[in-house]
Amino acid sequence: MAVYRIKKWADFKDAAEKQMVRGARIFYMIEENGNTTTVKIKVGCVGYVKEFNTANEKEKEELNKIHGWLLRNGGIEVEEVIPDDMFFT
Repeated sequence: MAVYRIKKWADFKDAAEKQMVRGARIFYMIEENGNTTTVKIKVGCVGYVKEFNTANEKEKEELNKIHGWLLRNGGIEVEEVIPDDMFFT
């Protein structure tokens, strides 16, 4: 199944909300590495990936806005993605 990675947050949010009406769930990962935080979100067939420089207040504010949206909408945080055939090995 293809995931359509959307560049702009507003466009992703709009597409994701349409997917959620159809029953899709929100899955996301947040990876922190020093002053860089990467957010990966998938809802149905649409995805969003962005790196934030948390030393920059404007980017930190945008990251907090996205994280708030995830929490308000019941997003499920993913720890790791493992292929089916590797899960029990």
